[in-house]
Amino acid sequence: EAVTVFEDFTFKIKNVTKNKADIEEVKTLKKSIFKVVEAVEKFALNYGRRHLNETSPSVRIIFPTMVLVIQKVYRQNASDFHFEEQQWQATIDIASSNFEDNGSLVVAFVYKNLHELLLTDQAITSETDNQRYLNSRIMAVAVDPKPEKLRENVILKFKNLKVLTAEKRCMFWSGLSESFSEEGCHVITSKSNSEETLTEEYEKILETIIYVGLSLSIVGILLTLILYSCLT
Repeated sequence: EAVTVFEDFTFKIKNVTKNKADIEEVKTLKKSIFKVVEAVEKFALNYGRRHLNETSPSVRIIFPTMVLVIQKVYRQNASDFHFEEQQWQATIDIASSNFEDNGSLVVAFVYKNLHELLLTDQAITSETDNQRYLNSRIMAVAVDPKPEKLRENVILKFKNLKVLTAEKRCMFWSGLSESFSEEGCHVITSKSNSEETLTEEYEKILETIIYVGLSLSIVGILLTLILYSCLT
């Protein structure tokens, strides 16, 4: 039911964004989109807490608009969390050292067309006031309970939507403002069709679920994003 609400909402918002919208309308739409997405992800966490255990540790659900994995994980098993969506070429890897001995819950999403709702005539404005354009599918990941500090980086891979030569940046949305931020992310390697980025270490992990995507000054890339602190 929660996913149905999300799909109905995104369908309506998509129709709205086809029309011209001013800056304030775009900001309001972005806030509304992520509030609904966050509600769906909280529902997934609650589902995992109630239904997953050692005998039934994971569930993978495929919807028209998203792919969702909920998994119970344990540090002592030394089994890393791996999420992969082959069709959209998106992966998330979390080392087992980041989990609790008595078990952690991981929720991972990749959204088929959530990025399209943000592709309006208005460019994404970062906290440094630079304008960029989103050019990857949006992924989200959360760990519960939230670790005080990650022992190893979390790796996310994105496929570009368009391949063009342009300045590359990794971005995240923390829920603290209407804009994306690139704080903590920097490109460490680059190839003709891919690149790798590494986030710097934070003193504490962000408390909200983070939505990570790739934006460019113009568009496009296939990237590997090592995300150090954007988890709950």
